[in-house]
Amino acid sequence: RILAALWSSLLLLRRVGGQGNQRCWAGRFTYDLCCNESLPSGNPDCWDAHRFTYQRCCHSPDEELPAPTPRPVPAGASKRWRLVCETDLGAWMVHELAFYEDENCSQRARYHLRAIESGHQGNFKPAHAFDHWADTTDRLFWYSQEAAPGEAWLGIELFRHVEVKCVRVWHNNIPEVPVALQRWQEVESSWKTVQRWPAFGGAWATLVVSAAEGSQQDSFNAEVSASEIVEL
Repeated sequence: RILAALWSSLLLLRRVGGQGNQRCWAGRFTYDLCCNESLPSGNPDCWDAHRFTYQRCCHSPDEELPAPTPRPVPAGASKRWRLVCETDLGAWMVHELAFYEDENCSQRARYHLRAIESGHQGNFKPAHAFDHWADTTDRLFWYSQEAAPGEAWLGIELFRHVEVKCVRVWHNNIPEVPVALQRWQEVESSWKTVQRWPAFGGAWATLVVSAAEGSQQDSFNAEVSASEIVEL
């Protein structure tokens, strides 16, 4: 019995030790998600380069986390961003949507917590628009419900505040639809339109935010209640 108890304790310690630093895990951030052995430094969406790092969370189970460092929120930054279709549609079909922190569309916004949406039909859920796959053969896409102008939208909620400077979208509403990039204002509890563009369908449309933010905000009232946010 003593040997069996010792063996059980050893197995328990191995299981706990194999889960990295327990201080790091909460919500969707788990050992299996973040310490992916197929990647040299784990899942980059899990790390912030200060408190949560690959070495500390995956290989240092006894290390304490540093105290969080308050960071000022840059003007124009937000944790929630969305792209809104501003025309009357039977439905909006989006194969892929990506938000970037630079004008060259090379630095994709990371620390992605969840997709947010206006609503979808059937099994055409918003996760399909963030699966890093889009072409003419793609059968997994987000398909909105029937919507009036400004009612069909798709976006993301992030772990930290970011400023989106470029958007890429592949949708199938041809030849084009007018779209607006909006960010969530926490103090006002409302959406603010950052910029508008025509987005051509059937291929990647690259939409770069101009330096004069909000220069194209005059045709649509973007303020809505927080209750419109729908989780996956």
